[in-house]
Amino acid sequence: MDKYTLRLPVGYAHDTPVLVAFSGGADSALLLHLLHRAGIRLYAAHVHHGIRGAEADADLNFCRHTCRKLGIPLFAIRINAPALAKKSGQSVETAAREARYRHFARLMKKHGIPLLATAHHADDNLETLLFRICRGTGTQGLCGIPALAELPCAHKARDLHVFRPLLHLTKCEILDACNAFGIDFVTDATNACDDYARNRIRNRVVPELETLFHHPQHAAARLCRAVREDRDALDSLTDTLYNTHAKGGTLPLTVLQAQPAAISKRLITRLYASASDSMAEQVHIDAVYTLVRKGQPGSISLPDDLCAVLDRDALRILPRNRTQPPPYCLPLQQGFYPIPNTDVAIWCLQGGDFEKNQETVTKDATNVYNLYTELQVRFDTIKGRVFLRPLKEGDRILQGGMHKKVRKLYNQFSTPLYLRSTLPLLCDEEGVLAVPAICLRDGAAPFDAQDKLCVRIYLRNHLNI
Repeated sequence: MDKYTLRLPVGYAHDTPVLVAFSGGADSALLLHLLHRAGIRLYAAHVHHGIRGAEADADLNFCRHTCRKLGIPLFAIRINAPALAKKSGQSVETAAREARYRHFARLMKKHGIPLLATAHHADDNLETLLFRICRGTGTQGLCGIPALAELPCAHKARDLHVFRPLLHLTKCEILDACNAFGIDFVTDATNACDDYARNRIRNRVVPELETLFHHPQHAAARLCRAVREDRDALDSLTDTLYNTHAKGGTLPLTVLQAQPAAISKRLITRLYASASDSMAEQVHIDAVYTLVRKGQPGSISLPDDLCAVLDRDALRILPRNRTQPPPYCLPLQQGFYPIPNTDVAIWCLQGGDFEKNQETVTKDATNVYNLYTELQVRFDTIKGRVFLRPLKEGDRILQGGMHKKVRKLYNQFSTPLYLRSTLPLLCDEEGVLAVPAICLRDGAAPFDAQDKLCVRIYLRNHLNI
């Protein structure tokens, strides 16, 4: 098979319909003709970006003429890239790219087309690699442009993919092929300007590299292939560890600390992915990894309103509002009831027996709130009204004849960070009356025969504790 014979990716039947991203340039023109020559069922999509005026109109007419001659249906898409960029605050290049893929996804869903073919080639891969290196990429970025991947901006449509069958060809080889096969194409004049970083790399850096090294594009491809092999091996080890040890959105600290940095950071990335649809940035993964290496309880804010919380035994990724509960001050009352906007429910009895009053807690409630801590307080030690509220900075409780900071007690008893912010304190007008699961105020513990207030504090089962 020669280098100009194209095939669909493994797993796709020869009659699978394919949408070709057709700009009219040499790359996409060769792609369209080679796929057509291979007998693949094709559709084409051309995007008019609303930037180059009459020149862009001429490109669209060229694409229409080419597709008509080949008998390929063409979808013409018009967008206003400058307006989209202004609205989103993105660069024109980024806004245009995202808009293109959104329209491609819409067309593919509508017409039942699972594959998009784009004309990325070896020079594009080299440019991408150089661009990412200069921005401080990690291993994933060094893998280069994938030959087959999920379609970007497809809104979780995991059945749509983009494939790039020209990655093995250089730009020079593409131009030679167009000349040899008599394939006409148009030229985008903006590619010659240096307004964008990629264009500067393409027009200045790559030509200079070519004077120093023989086919740097092929060397870049070899590097990408080697890094992908290493990445796949590390990912496989990570999958085994994650599937063995990750439970309920947590990873044991001992497991994370026992791994090399490459594995530990991948485990953290997997944990983040379990809570978010977006990809974590390396700076955030590094910050969480530093927290893990120190091994001291703490938390780090993450994108998507998430928070990494490290206790003495495990790492968790939680919604930020689960680590920063809304303020409330709820008077204690008889019966079973939830605290609004929290993961907590209260069951309060006056001098009663919980086991004899199980009907108070409904079947639905016990299914939702399945873990609790219980408090019993002498009535005659309560000063004024009694209520529940979250922890405040500076909270203290009289314990062992001393006013002790609640935060220090949490540290002393190794209370998980997410429980510190979730469990409410039982208070009266004199201050903190009880710290759940830790202690009561001096003198508040009842004897069996004394009148007492009995409180169970329930937690929702999705806390996975």
